[in-house]
Amino acid sequence: MTSHQQPLSFGRMLDRSFQLYRRHFAKFALLALMMFGPLYLMYSWIFADTNPSFSFDNFGSSFTAPMDSEIGENISVGAILFFVFLLLPVTFLILTPVAFSTSVFLIGQVYDGNSPDLGTAFKQTFRRFWPLFGNSALFGLIMLGIYLVLVFAIVLLVVVLVFVFGIMGGLTSSAGFNGSAGLIFTAVVLYIAVIFLVYAAISFFLIRWGYFIPAVTAQGESIGFGPSWRLTKGSFWRLFFVYLVLSLVMTAFSFLNLLLIGFIPVTILQVLLSALFYILLSPLILSVYAVSYYDMTLRTQGKDLESMLTRMREAEPDGGVRTVE
Repeated sequence: MTSHQQPLSFGRMLDRSFQLYRRHFAKFALLALMMFGPLYLMYSWIFADTNPSFSFDNFGSSFTAPMDSEIGENISVGAILFFVFLLLPVTFLILTPVAFSTSVFLIGQVYDGNSPDLGTAFKQTFRRFWPLFGNSALFGLIMLGIYLVLVFAIVLLVVVLVFVFGIMGGLTSSAGFNGSAGLIFTAVVLYIAVIFLVYAAISFFLIRWGYFIPAVTAQGESIGFGPSWRLTKGSFWRLFFVYLVLSLVMTAFSFLNLLLIGFIPVTILQVLLSALFYILLSPLILSVYAVSYYDMTLRTQGKDLESMLTRMREAEPDGGVRTVE
């Protein structure tokens, strides 16, 4: 059994993902550049911290009306509309699922002992483009609904906590105790706990349903959420901490990127550096996603094979032991 045919632990999954990213960096970087390069450039340019004379007139005269709000003095209304109604939908409904699916096919080629071919991986993805598009739209609506429910729950929880802390503060003050430090500490702990729970709740559905992409493009499923749910059964916490570590790594590099940008006075160089930074980091997510998919597939196939052998042994009248007379 070769190394990629063995189930991976938490650490080995990250190590495998980083190794594949490093060995096939050119392929992954080209994939990220093709999928996200123009997006990152436009995003960085729209939200660049420029001088008050900045406008988005490169996209036409309709993008030159300045915003009157505090956060958008240097950003045109047309640019915001362009971002919300075109860039975001194209990103989440087309570019992101296509990139993840293509990375799955690329890693599959490596596991099969072949040299990864980006063109072939793209062709395999686009054979199932419309089912992928439909599943992506449905996934976005589902996650939006879950997000709104969580936001409502958080607001309700905050109101309750403010009410409770207000009562506790009044009681401690009337009793002559200085309980402000304890209340602040409790509030901080609860805040961290709420943030973690929200992150875990969103991650739960993202992970359990998020592998619909290879289910649709690689397995040919019409709706990929059921197969994704079955595939990730028993693997949530392992994947949760893998993606958590990856998020922390990318956050650290994001701060580094912001520090570097602070020393560059020229706006266009800031935009290019920021876009280059995200293009170089995006393949890490794609690699982790593809590696984890094949790892869970291997685990599921192993469980299915073990279950089949168990049923075969139980079906034998002598418990699977045959004697030769």
